[in-house]
Amino acid sequence: MSTPRNRAGRGPNRNGQLPEEYGLWHNIKEELKTLVEQQNADNEVAQKIVAQDAKMHENRDTMDAEAEEKTQEEHFRKGVKTSEAVQERIKELLEQLNVLSAIQKSKEDEAESKQAATPSRSSLLASGSSRSTGRAGTREREKERERERIEREREKEREREKEKEKEKEKEKEKEKEKEKEKEREKEKEKEKEREKENRERERVKEEKEKERELEREKEREKDPYEFEGPGDEMDIDTNTGNGHGSLRKGSGERGDRSSHARDSVPRGDVTSSSVKADSVEPQGPGSAMTSAAQRSRVMFVKGQDVAFKPKPANLTDTAEWFLGKVQQVLGEGKSRRYKVKDEDTDVPPEQRQEYRTSASNMIPLPPAGQVLAELEAGKTVLALYPDSTTFYKAEVMSTDKETGRVNLRFEGEENSGLLQEVERRFVVEYRN
Repeated sequence: MSTPRNRAGRGPNRNGQLPEEYGLWHNIKEELKTLVEQQNADNEVAQKIVAQDAKMHENRDTMDAEAEEKTQEEHFRKGVKTSEAVQERIKELLEQLNVLSAIQKSKEDEAESKQAATPSRSSLLASGSSRSTGRAGTREREKERERERIEREREKEREREKEKEKEKEKEKEKEKEKEKEKEREKEKEKEKEREKENRERERVKEEKEKERELEREKEREKDPYEFEGPGDEMDIDTNTGNGHGSLRKGSGERGDRSSHARDSVPRGDVTSSSVKADSVEPQGPGSAMTSAAQRSRVMFVKGQDVAFKPKPANLTDTAEWFLGKVQQVLGEGKSRRYKVKDEDTDVPPEQRQEYRTSASNMIPLPPAGQVLAELEAGKTVLALYPDSTTFYKAEVMSTDKETGRVNLRFEGEENSGLLQEVERRFVVEYRN
């Protein structure tokens, strides 16, 4: 029996050398590993870009914008480089796969050509034919597996391309967001400029208002008693026709408002030694002009108790101070007037006369219960006569420590030795 021939030399390891396609395939696998590493590096850069963008968005009011944008720009540059490297690697792999496929196909075509040219020896070599059929089936299976593998690689490549497209879209969205952020920053700057301009306009307006106020002060100092314009006018209430609606005159015509008819107060017969009704005795430091200017700046409110002096209807009548209550504030600035109701207790509230007057003819009365400074003896004041609503000139004699009431000697009662006790809040500075 003859010895079987050794067919090892026909295999892929003939002469100790590997087939060309084996070496090429081995190189492709190594390149694939490198591609995976590059793709992972590219993904890491993309993640850094996303994280940096989120950080800048969260800390946009407190961050160092220039430093953070520089960091983001470095990420972008690195991402472009890694993406280009991945694309270049993919191109090289595709070229090598095409070469490998062409070599494999060429060898398969060559094998089929040789098989077709060889005479049939099926009758003589049945067993050999069987082995050849087995080898052909193996090659087919290898080809099928190779095709499947290549298809998988192509599918992966398509997936990577899709991922790259998604990353590009994300980058575009980031760029758009950056543009929007820049627009918002510009809008904020514009808003700051507008606020600055508004503040400047307000400042200029305040300066002008201060200048106008200084002008008004100068006008008041020129004529402190008439700082608000022409003389006062009386409001005539047509609903009060009982005789009390006429303008109040001196004590000679209206009579005394005291329940015991101040017969001891001869308003029209004050001796020459008494202070004249039209004189003003300065109270404290400074001139009467300065004191009057200060009084003219006093502002009254509705419901406030005051002493007021309406102008008499006739020049021969005597102007006196009466107890009143502010009913209404009219106008602003120099044209401001006050509507004051006469608190005459002898007249029903709904029939009491109302007057329109200015601050220069009004004296504020402290609210009830307010702690007031004690008046020194000898001081000239204007005080509410007991059981009346009329104020007269008086001299402070003393103050009751327990009750706080002031003992006064009213003008015209000097010789009688009579002292009157008046609540402290109804004793105010003297004004004629």
